[in-house]
Amino acid sequence: MDSKLRELQKRERGYAQLETLKARSEDACKRLQTDIQQIKQQKVALHRQLERANKEFQDWRKTREKEIMQLRAQVGGWGGGDLSHHRWETYKC
Repeated sequence: MDSKLRELQKRERGYAQLETLKARSEDACKRLQTDIQQIKQQKVALHRQLERANKEFQDWRKTREKEIMQLRAQVGGWGGGDLSHHRWETYKC
C-alpha cells in the first residue's frame, strides 16, 4: 500500500511540474507572438518611411533638374549656351 501511495505522489508531482512547464511555455509563446506582431508593425512603419523618403528625393531631384534646365535655357539665350570651352578657373574666389 505504501509503495502505491508513493507512486501516486510521485506521479502527482510529475503532473504538477508538467503543468508548471506548460504555463511557462504558454507565457513564452504569448510574449513571442507579441514580439512578432511588434516587429511586423515596425517593418511596415519602416517601409512607409522608406517610401516617403524615396518620394521626397524624387521630388527634390525633379525640382533640381527643372532648375538646371531653366538655367541652361537662360545661358543658351545669352549667346551660344555651349560653355565647354569656357575657362572656369579664371573665376575662382
